This record gives sequence, structure tokens and C-alpha cells, in this order.
Amino acid sequence: MRERLGDYIKCIKEAQQAVRTILHPNKYTGKKMTVSETLSFYYKVGGMSFVLAAVVELAVYWFGGGATKISGVLGLYTRLFGFGLPEPFANIVMTAIVLLVIAPLSFFINSAIYQFVCKDIFGIWKGNYSRTFTASVFSYLPIALLFWGLMLPYVHPLFMVAAVIWSLIVLLISLSNQQNISVLKAAGAVLLTALSVMVVIMMLGFAIGLALRHLVPAII
Repeated sequence: MRERLGDYIKCIKEAQQAVRTILHPNKYTGKKMTVSETLSFYYKVGGMSFVLAAVVELAVYWFGGGATKISGVLGLYTRLFGFGLPEPFANIVMTAIVLLVIAPLSFFINSAIYQFVCKDIFGIWKGNYSRTFTASVFSYLPIALLFWGLMLPYVHPLFMVAAVIWSLIVLLISLSNQQNISVLKAAGAVLLTALSVMVVIMMLGFAIGLALRHLVPAII
């Protein structure tokens, strides 16, 4: 009983830390953690966010006359990962997959891309992967903590816009604190990374298109 109570208290403290992090990123995003420590921290916050979002979705369904119709990318996730379940359960499954599977995978991928572009290629910072990973996790906290707002009818797009803008701000400040660079330099790093990824995608698209252009006539 005491151990369970201790776990509850620890989860509450983690949630409080997450809220402090997004409310005062200048002050709370400089903490150095390993990848495993950061991931453990996120899963506690993400787990609580999932429970809250599920409760809100069920409340909207039972008291509001139907589940929220989520549009855009998250609506696509619902169609892909809802497994044909009736609403609101499809939205709840989608929420679990986004918060507990897709988001953590994105932390590893995004951090690797940032490190490769900003450290290995352009030398914008010298810090290690774990610092970039921590910044990536911190930057996602606004989206995780506001995910329940996506379950609210009519106003859920506003929650998403606010969460994305807030997330970008936290990302810039977190990278600045973790990698010991200015916020302006962090903004340049993020922009440079985005442009680099776009160029690579365009080059791959061009290469694939060129290959198909020569391959199709040969097959025909």
C-alpha cells in the first residue's frame, strides 16, 4: 500500500515537473538527463495524459451526444489505428498509439536528425545525443499535456494550434539550454534541419521519379 501510494506521489511530482517545464522553460529545461531517464520521465507524463484524454473523450461521448470528430493528421491516425472500433474507443486507441508509441519513436528519430545535421555536418553545437533527446522530449510536453483538448468538440483545432506553437517555443529554449547555444542559434539550427530534410526528400522524390520514368517504358 505504501509503495503504491509512493508511486502515485511520484507520478504527481512528475506531472508537476512537466507543467513547470512548459510554463517556465527558461528555468526548467536545462536539467541534464540520460536517454533512459528522459524516456522514463516522458512515459509517466504521457501515461497520465493518455488517461486524462480517455476520460475526457468518454465524458464527451456520454454527456455530449457523440465522440469528437478529429480531423487532419490525427484524424488519419484514428482511421488507421482505430481498428474499426466504435467511437469513442477508436479515438482512445489512437491517443494511446500517438502518445505512447509514435511520439517516443519520433524523439529518437528527430534527435538523430538534429545531431547529424547540426553537430556532425554544420557544427552548430558540440553536446551529445542525450541532450538533444532531452530537448526533443521537453518540446513535446505541451502537446502531450494538452492532448485532452483534442477530445473537445468545436474547439479542438485551437488546442492543437496552441500546442504546436508552444511546443516550438519550448524546443528552441530547450535546445538553447541543453546545447549551450543562444535561442537565436537554436532557431537557426531548427530551420536549417527542416530545410535539409526537405532537400533530401525532394532529391529522393526526384530520383524515384527519374527511375520510374526510365523503368516503366522498359517494362512496357
